[in-house]
Amino acid sequence: MNNNTTAEIPVQLKNTTEIKNFIDTRDNKSYKYGKIGNQIWMLENLSFNYSGSLIYNDSIKNSKKYGRLYTFEMANNCCPVGWRLPSIKEWNELIEFSGGSNIAAKVLKSTKLWHKSENTGLNILRFSVYPGGLFTGKNLSKIGGVDKKYKSLGYAGYFWANDVSLSTNFSKSVTFFYNQNFIYQSGSDRDSYLSVRCIKQ
Repeated sequence: MNNNTTAEIPVQLKNTTEIKNFIDTRDNKSYKYGKIGNQIWMLENLSFNYSGSLIYNDSIKNSKKYGRLYTFEMANNCCPVGWRLPSIKEWNELIEFSGGSNIAAKVLKSTKLWHKSENTGLNILRFSVYPGGLFTGKNLSKIGGVDKKYKSLGYAGYFWANDVSLSTNFSKSVTFFYNQNFIYQSGSDRDSYLSVRCIKQ
């Protein structure tokens, strides 16, 4: 489904987010962060080498661009001290602040690295969502559909939320697609590896 829309960008979003930096003392990596509405978010994907986490196609180059990929269990334990995995409610608050469901992905996606340049984001709030893809786990994933495979680099960015879905095997996640302006919310197999954005506690 292609949900490209010509919805107007809200005036209050014309001002970009002030970028600050903090150091993850576990590996001394510096991360950008900023306040968006009433929330404080990391403005890039987590790339901490948590035990068992993956890099897309095992490429260090991909790690530098897109961060690392984590299972649901890892995602709930890998954020730096003072940060945590956001809930679906917190993702929805970000979506509403970014202009609502019809335009939020366009507002939050980065201006580069997406499959087609004309469908990249505006990155107005400097949230810089990149299409880091995923790795499907030992079970079939609703968002992947193929066992044990890296896929969707350049086409989609998949992010965990800390909520547990009704199913014992799936937890909530949000997805940004290259050709859509809305943010898709679904359940992902907990054994799949997705990107992580941390929110300030």
